[in-house]
Amino acid sequence: MMGTRMLAAASLIVLALTGALAADRTIHVTKDIALVVPNGSPVRFASYDDHNITAKFVGRFALTGLYRITFAQGGGYTELNFEPDRTWVARLPYWKAYQQHARQIAFDNPDDFLKAVLPAHLRHKGQISGRVAVNVNGYQTGIECDWPWFTVHYLSIEHAPALLAKAGADDDIGC
Repeated sequence: MMGTRMLAAASLIVLALTGALAADRTIHVTKDIALVVPNGSPVRFASYDDHNITAKFVGRFALTGLYRITFAQGGGYTELNFEPDRTWVARLPYWKAYQQHARQIAFDNPDDFLKAVLPAHLRHKGQISGRVAVNVNGYQTGIECDWPWFTVHYLSIEHAPALLAKAGADDDIGC
């Protein structure tokens, strides 16, 4: 009797662990194109646009990472890069054929992100980088010129940004 109970308990533990290690979900949007949605992803597949090769997802989440903003002589920004932390990269959907995860994500509303992250007096020529946690939704991914891209919609600051580096006007910020 005791052996049966032990076997039943061990079986329940194995089943619980197996469920915790559920596999990533593959979504075949066409015969030849598939997306991978990692287990534990904060987003759910919503739609696919075959004409633009774009997949949309729903779900709001706090995304953490490193931002880099380069400003032109006139004060407007010329480049805005956001590199999500590795833990987020592993949880966001990607194209199966490319095996390219979202190592850089663009904001579909970059001006809103910029205004929230940087005070006006820091928005001038040079380069600024820092770490930030932001609330986002509207995750999308597409393929353009045989290369995957990834975007989100900025909603709000989750944690106050930390300024890591600021290159002044005379600093070399080129390649």
